[in-house]
Order: sequence, then C-alpha cells, then structure tokens
Amino acid sequence: MSKNITTKIEATNLGPHINLSNSFPMSKLKIGVFANNGTGKTFLSRAFRLINNNDIEHVNKILTINQSKGHFKLKISEQKEGTTIHKNLSIDVEKNKVAKISNDTDYIFHVFNSDYIRENIEELKFQPDGEIDGYILGKTKIDLTNEKKKVEIISKDIIAKSTILTGAVNTGKKELDKQHINKGTSEYKFTVRNVYDGDLSHKEEKSYEELVQSNKTLAKTPDDLPDISEIEYGLDGNFLTDIGVLLETSYSKSEIAQTFKDKVLTKQIFIETGLALLPEKPEADTECPFCEQILLNDALDLIEKYNDYLEDSEAKVYTEIKNAIKALDKFEKDILNYKSAYLQLKNEFDSNKKFIPSLADEQLLEPEQIELAEDIKTLNQLLNKKLKNIEQEINEKQFKKPFKNIIKQISFLEANGIANNKKIGSFNTKKNNLKDEKLILNRRLCRAMYLKIRKEQKSLIEDIGKLNINKKTLQAEIAKKESKEKVSKKDKVLQNLKSYLKVFFGNKYSVDDDFCFKFNKHALVDNATDVLSDGEKSIVAFCYYIADVYKIVERDDDYNKLFFIIDDPISSLDFHYVYAISQTIRNLHKNLDVERVRFIVLTHNLEFMSILIRNKIIDMPLILANQKLMKLSRQLVMPYEEHLRDIYGVSNGGIPTHTTPNSVRHVLETINKFEAPDKLLQDYCDGNKILGDNEFIYSLMHDASHGGLRNQKAYTDEMIREGCAVVIEFVKTKFKGQINQITA
Repeated sequence: MSKNITTKIEATNLGPHINLSNSFPMSKLKIGVFANNGTGKTFLSRAFRLINNNDIEHVNKILTINQSKGHFKLKISEQKEGTTIHKNLSIDVEKNKVAKISNDTDYIFHVFNSDYIRENIEELKFQPDGEIDGYILGKTKIDLTNEKKKVEIISKDIIAKSTILTGAVNTGKKELDKQHINKGTSEYKFTVRNVYDGDLSHKEEKSYEELVQSNKTLAKTPDDLPDISEIEYGLDGNFLTDIGVLLETSYSKSEIAQTFKDKVLTKQIFIETGLALLPEKPEADTECPFCEQILLNDALDLIEKYNDYLEDSEAKVYTEIKNAIKALDKFEKDILNYKSAYLQLKNEFDSNKKFIPSLADEQLLEPEQIELAEDIKTLNQLLNKKLKNIEQEINEKQFKKPFKNIIKQISFLEANGIANNKKIGSFNTKKNNLKDEKLILNRRLCRAMYLKIRKEQKSLIEDIGKLNINKKTLQAEIAKKESKEKVSKKDKVLQNLKSYLKVFFGNKYSVDDDFCFKFNKHALVDNATDVLSDGEKSIVAFCYYIADVYKIVERDDDYNKLFFIIDDPISSLDFHYVYAISQTIRNLHKNLDVERVRFIVLTHNLEFMSILIRNKIIDMPLILANQKLMKLSRQLVMPYEEHLRDIYGVSNGGIPTHTTPNSVRHVLETINKFEAPDKLLQDYCDGNKILGDNEFIYSLMHDASHGGLRNQKAYTDEMIREGCAVVIEFVKTKFKGQINQITA
C-alpha cells in the first residue's frame, strides 16, 4: 500500500519537549508511539485534550517549567488524485490564559489519558455520569416537506379561527365592563383558553340578558325598603292534653240540688263575673254591681249559695271543660289567622324580592293543610257530652284520630314557619347589604357571559378542536419519522458501555440503566472504588472512554471524523486484558460501523507495542526518545516473532545456525511465562507431551544457548531440525495464529 499520507508532529515548550518536530510517511492514520516513562508522551495527549478542555488549569499543566508560552501542531498532508490536501491543528498556549486553537482538520478528537480517567471516572468514584442529553442524527434526511407544509397551513388556520374566538371573548368582556363589574372578580378572569377548553364548571340557569335586567332592577332598589316581618307560628297543642284528661276522667257530683246547678250552668260566666266584683263577704247595705240596688237578705242568701257552688269541685270541672271548648275554638281561629298571615306575607315577599336578584326565583312555601273541621267538631261534641255528665268516662279511641290530625297540622305549620322565616331573613340580610348581592350578581353575569360565548362559538370551537387534532396527528407522524433518523446519545453510551464491560468481564461486572456499576448483580453504590482492583479500574475507564464517544458526535457522518488519542490504556493490567484492549482498538471501525478509524496510541509497555505491531493494528510504529520521534525497528519490539520465524525455517529444511538453540529457548520461555509463570521451564517442558517426548530439547536450548567452550559438535543439524519441528508442532497446538502470522 502506497504511503500517501505524511504526518508531522511539532511540540515546543510542552513538558520535556523543548523543540520536537518530526514527520513520517504512512498509508493509514494508525500510529503507535512507544516511550519510556518521563519522555513526555502524556504531554502530547494533554495537548490534544485542550481541544475539548480548554481552560487555564490544563494550559498551565502542560507548559515546560519556567516557560510562559508553548506550541503544538499536527499537520497531515494527503495525496489524492494528484492533489495534496493539507489539514492542520495548531494550539498556542500561554501561561494563565486559555489556549488559542486553530483546527481545520475536520477531525473530532477523543482523548484517553490519566486526566480523562480522573475527571470522568475517579472523581465520580467509578460511577459514570448518566446525565446525557441530545441525539445523534442519521445519515439520511427524510423528506418531510409536505407534512411540515400541511402543519404550517393548519397552524395558520388555527391562528385565524383563534383570533375570531379571541375577539368574541374580548367583546364579551366589554359587555361585562358596561355592567361595572370589578375586573378583580375571579369569574371575570376567564380566558380564551378557558372558553376553548370548557374547563370551568360554571352553571347558570338564567341567560345573560335576564341577569342584565336583574342588575338594572338591583340598581333601582329603594333606599327605604323596609324589612319583612317574620311570620309568628306559635301554635300550641298542650290544650289537647287537658282535653284528654277531662274526657277520660270520671268526676263526682256535689250534693247541691240539681235544679240549682242547672240554673247556674246557664249563666255561670255571668255569675262568676258578678261575684268577682263583690266584696269577699257582702253586707246588707252592699249594692249589686249590675243594677246598683241594695242587696236584700234573699239576694245575699243566693250569693252565698253561688259561692258555695263555685267552690265545689264539680263546678270547677265544668269550668275546665268550658275553658277547653274555648281553647279548641281559639286553635281553630289561630289556624285561620296563620293562613291569612301567610297570604299577606307572601304578597309582601313577592313584591319586594324582585329587588334582590339572587332571590328573584325564590318562593315562600305554602302551608301544608289538613282538613280539621270534622276533628274539631268531634272534640266539641265530646266536651259538651262530658259537660252534661262529668261522671262518665270517654274512651281514648273516640278522640285519638282528631288528636293525631291536630298535632300533625301543628307540626306542619311550625316547619312551614321556620322555612319561610329563613327565606325572609335572607331577604332582610341581603337587602341590608346590597354590596354582597351586587358581587353575587356580578359573578353570575360573568358565568352567564362565559356560557353565552361557549354556546355562540360552539361550531368555531369544534373547528379549532378538529384542526388541533389533525395538527397533533401530523406532528406525531413527523416526530415518528424523524425519530428513525436519530438515536439517543444516552442510550448509545449505555448500550456500548454494557457491551464492552461484557467483553472484558463477562458477568462479573455490569452497569444498570442508571449507570450504577454492579458486582455479580450487586449494586456498587458507594464502594466501587474499594471493590475494583487497579487493573479493573483501568478497564472500566477505557470501556467508558470508548462508549463515551457517542457524546461528542452529532450525526452519523461524524463517526468518520473521529480521531482517537489513547495514552497508556494498559496500566496495571494482566496480560490477557492487554490482548483484549488491543482487539478493542483493532475493532473500533466495526463497532462504529465505519470503514476505518484514526488513532494515535501511546504506551511505555514494549510488549503491548509488540502486540499492536504483530496484529497489524497500527500502521506506523514510532519511538519517542531524546526529544525525537523516530520509526521503531520491528526487531526491537518483536524478538519473539523473529525467533519463531527462524525456528519455522529450520523445521522446514533450513540450515541451523548458532542462534537457533537460543531462538528455541526464547520461544519456549516466552510461552512458559505467558501460560504458566509459576513453573520452571524444565518442569513446563516435561509436563507437556509434545515437548516431553523429545529427549534433547531442554539440553539443546540449555547447552547451546549459553556461553562455554565446545570441543565437539554436540548436536547434528538433523537433530536440531527435529527439535525445531517439535517446537513448531507445540506452538501450533497452542497458538496456531502465530504460525499463520509469520507465514502470511
């Protein structure tokens, strides 16, 4: 493949780099840089990180000690169809100032180093931040012009019709203003939205026009409108108890002659009245209170007889019976008076209630009537019957029904009086506080206006509703189509973080949908730092870094612009994790679904560098030393592969050399350390069937790979070839890909 790309890196006064400037031809932007500790590789990654983390703290951190200014530049020149395309990243740094960055590369740089780990993982106690917003737009743009045009037309129609509705509401408010309604009244504050939604639970039986008339009437209320007197319903049924006792009781008659009693009974009231006017013991010269004549002895004797009679118990019973008859007559008149008082009160209430709009439809309750004429007649007959013979007992059955009807009538009239007096009291209260009545009417006017507008604009409101439904339906369709060309950044980060953790840890470590790490399905809320080993922390950080890339892309096309800067991703890692990291870098293009990716991998681990080269993960291996970037010799980083190649050649008929036994020892020691570092080489070889069956492999690599005088040749070429063949067979059973690598 032609090397059509030239990459130049410059660094001035950045850490140990006083004046670094080197360029290299390459076919792909896949660069590996090996550097021992202290040579300044991290300062290069920090320079790249300034692109997205440009603050004074980071600037001061990368400047060379005692230097106030520095510079970094990446220049990429690519030959395409006879034309050279130049892409430049230039970063000028000055102490205590943010960096000046000029980037025309079109690349999106994503940097992994110790600073990234500390700021994104360590400071969060290895619980990544799940607050990720935004979407990644798809490559293809769906044509939604027609749909959006329809939404625009519908929106204009909604605005036009809503303007009409707004006008109706404004007109209604002006009408209310004519009624001098306080704008602070809560019902006055209904809006166009309220009218459209119908969300106010207003009820009003009268129309707005009727309430306007009521308002006019209220304004004409006379200042001297008198109170309405409450009805007096004081009907008392206690007299029935006396009647019942009189009728049921048998009284004894006195010994006074019956003829005299009959005579007195015909005029008992007259006699009682006259006696009351006389002295307690009248004399012969006492005048009659009626005829004014001097009372003679006969008259005085008669008066004495009258007094004796009235003092008699029989006479008293007669008096009580007559009083009961009077009470019954009075009750009958009281009922008639109540009815008359009610009619008079009703006329007065009906005449005046028009001045109180809230009571305009109020009616006094008509008394519930029970026909009592027969009942009263029955009681009168029973009392007169008793009057003629006080000795007789009258059974309760004869007066039980009249009593029941009279008590029921009293109860009805009492309830009627209480109910009507309540309405009369309400009238008097409202009449005497017309301000409250005005407020009530104003609220009713506002409710009525709201309902009026709703009724008059019903068809318009329905039209707007249909338009809104159509608009929402179209917008939902547009959103659904647009959603097909965008994905949630948060979902992509989470999905890929889960996937990478699965690759590295299996089911040991995972992360839930809230970005909380789990150890064997147990949430590591506050103790992730304590549970994870140093190597596992490095893996977690790297997994998050690879998944984190979805936060910095805006659309699918951006994946082709990514440029990864990966500084020392294998710190504190076991060897099998090193391979996993290498394969993750190798497969970045597959995970991102792009043809190729760009990256610079920096490391101080020679074996990691060897893996990157052997697996053709990087295109340009470099070494950073002595303020220079130089191409790294393949033999310096991959002696194992070269030794294996020598052994393979000898096993296939090549001529052994003095270095062949040393190659055998190097290959077997390397595999021994990788597969069973706890075993000695001899024990490892003896324990393997393929190696153990060859009796001289161990002595060959031991004797022939150490210094010492040899008087004769200890091994023939054929013996060495046989030993090399055994080693190759052994490697094939363990790591067949290594043989394929050197024979490709």
